[in-house]
Amino acid sequence: MEPISIIHITALLAAYILYFFIFLKFLSKKYPYKLLAAANIIYVAGFMLGMVWAASAWGSAMPMDIKIILSMLVPLPFILESVFKTKDWRVPAAGCVLILLNYVLPVALGTIHSH
Repeated sequence: MEPISIIHITALLAAYILYFFIFLKFLSKKYPYKLLAAANIIYVAGFMLGMVWAASAWGSAMPMDIKIILSMLVPLPFILESVFKTKDWRVPAAGCVLILLNYVLPVALGTIHSH
């Protein structure tokens, strides 16, 4: 495995863990907006590293399949919460559902990302 792919995967997993932790904090009426900003930055950096790695591995930075589409949607609820500060637990919950779908759908559909 190439070093850039290891960093890409590690960054995304770290962001996913932070997103789930943030969702749990929202359920307890605590709103860690600084942590949310950090998770968003880590996620975007991990996604961009994935594009660099994909370009070298597959010749295309964006091999379009369901995982790429969902990966572009995953941070949106969290970014929207960072901007609008709704303090509504359903916003990060929507992001967590997208994270879960990001792992289930590629396998169910047998895409390039089904590992």
